[in-house]
Amino acid sequence: MAPTSGPTDLLAAFSPDPAEALRRYLSCRTKVISICCHRGCPDPEAAAATVFVRVIAKLKEGITLTVPVEYYCLGVARMVALEELKERRDHVSFEEEFQSAVHFADPFFMILAKQCLELLPVPDRKFILEFYESGAKAFASSLGVTENAVRMRAFRIIKALRKSLNPDFLDEKKK
Repeated sequence: MAPTSGPTDLLAAFSPDPAEALRRYLSCRTKVISICCHRGCPDPEAAAATVFVRVIAKLKEGITLTVPVEYYCLGVARMVALEELKERRDHVSFEEEFQSAVHFADPFFMILAKQCLELLPVPDRKFILEFYESGAKAFASSLGVTENAVRMRAFRIIKALRKSLNPDFLDEKKK
């Protein structure tokens, strides 16, 4: 699509025809809410509102779009979802993370998760619990190492736990 100057009116950015603009906006809004929902936003409607507020602000600044406005909105939705996920992870404890996950909503699965953690050696268990409770960035800072180093160690611990629970785990992944 050829670059165009961004209009200040959001609907006008979708189409000059008001009926077509409304149809395209509603379709885009549904997709934005879907992205926010699938990416774990606690309130997808509020996240979608944030997306459109940001898009309107950029259009008012006179941003030049090289893609249809719908694609731009979807890109902004991905960024908003990532920001909310990061903010949530920084403030959610390990227990809340498990309790809020759909597949761990059943207390039986919570018990299994705790039993899995008990299979880990004490230093690894403490590391994983602190990793989820503090968040990667804060935990790395407290240890004086990089965030990536903390994530890699957590990944290796979880991988070892999966392998101990299912010795064929790595073989299944290769198939």
